[in-house]
Amino acid sequence: MRPAHLTHMRTGIFFTLTACFVLLLSFLLMSCGSNRESSSSSTLPVPQSFYYVALGDSLGAGIMATQGYVPRYAEFIRQDSGRSLTLVNLSHSGWRSRDLLNALRNDQNFRTQLQKANVVTFDIGGNDLLAARSQYLSGQCGGTDNLECFRNGVEQFKANWDAIVAEILRLKSPKDTIIRTMDLYNPFIQMHLQRGDLELLNPFLDEVNSHIESSANANGILMAPVHRALNGPTGTEDPAAEGLISADALHPNDAGHEVIAEQLQKLGYAPFQVR
Repeated sequence: MRPAHLTHMRTGIFFTLTACFVLLLSFLLMSCGSNRESSSSSTLPVPQSFYYVALGDSLGAGIMATQGYVPRYAEFIRQDSGRSLTLVNLSHSGWRSRDLLNALRNDQNFRTQLQKANVVTFDIGGNDLLAARSQYLSGQCGGTDNLECFRNGVEQFKANWDAIVAEILRLKSPKDTIIRTMDLYNPFIQMHLQRGDLELLNPFLDEVNSHIESSANANGILMAPVHRALNGPTGTEDPAAEGLISADALHPNDAGHEVIAEQLQKLGYAPFQVR
């Protein structure tokens, strides 16, 4: 038989270890709850009103649509938050990345408006690729493969994009401002499928979009996946065939702009606690 004192000793050790485990578990649960509370408390209350500044090219300007994605997104914010909103759309048709960068650096109105904003969206880069595409189609892109202008254009875009993001973040922070961007879509799917060079050109668009996404992630900016929404998961679906492109075969129509605005809406409204 086991001596009684050993039995009591082992029983005491068992209860002691059980008590320690329960205390440890309670501490861990309290810590997790504390982290959730801390995370929740970092979400800002909804402001009394929103001041939305949109930056971009003809896409942001809503060319070829009765209403572009910018005012549509503004209306989503009004409806979802129950707050009033002032919209300042500084998008310019025809702008390339260098133009937006120049405005952010040198146009005091741009800087003043951004400083007032608690919502900022920006789209840029489509015209950078369009310029290279025009040279390519005319056989003047350069290089032995007639693709050198694409390679140079993509590298210049990436440098400009990084500088644009840096300028925006000098004036605003994702910690207290809704800052959203988007990647680029391809409206020319059918044409390049017929030409047989879609697989040759798509990697340049993919490289641009990959840079936009990685930059956004690195800087706490949320990106609307417009490319996937308009061109599908493989990037080869024709948005014109889906009724999303206007008569100019380039810009989204009203249905296309609604899709873009919906993609922005789906991102939510962090850092504000909009239910």
